[in-house]
Amino acid sequence: MKAYTPNRARVKNEVADYYIKWMELNWCITFVTVCRSLGLGKERANRLFTEIRNEMSRFNGYNDYEYSMKELNAELERLEIPYKTGGGTGNAYYDLTYRDRMNRKNETVSSIVESRKAAEMLAAMKELM
Repeated sequence: MKAYTPNRARVKNEVADYYIKWMELNWCITFVTVCRSLGLGKERANRLFTEIRNEMSRFNGYNDYEYSMKELNAELERLEIPYKTGGGTGNAYYDLTYRDRMNRKNETVSSIVESRKAAEMLAAMKELM
């Protein structure tokens, strides 16, 4: 029996399939929740679905993630919804660990700078004596 050895392309396809399924699930949950919470019937739900598809097509046409996120964040801000999209949410594990790493690095750098200044001041004081 031949062992399963994943190659890069196969792994990419499996990961893509996984995320597509979860995005589809999240989209359906969100849409059904909106329809239920607003009490939408068949006609209004279909109209909302059509509007969403049109907006998705518009944003897909931009083919520019950063621009799309900027426009969506502006709309969320206009609606006074306290949420930011596009990698700036600060809730992702990577974002938190990266921020912690950078804070530690900056503390180290500032302590080195402070130590150098203190050494220079001490040298200047020794010269005066």
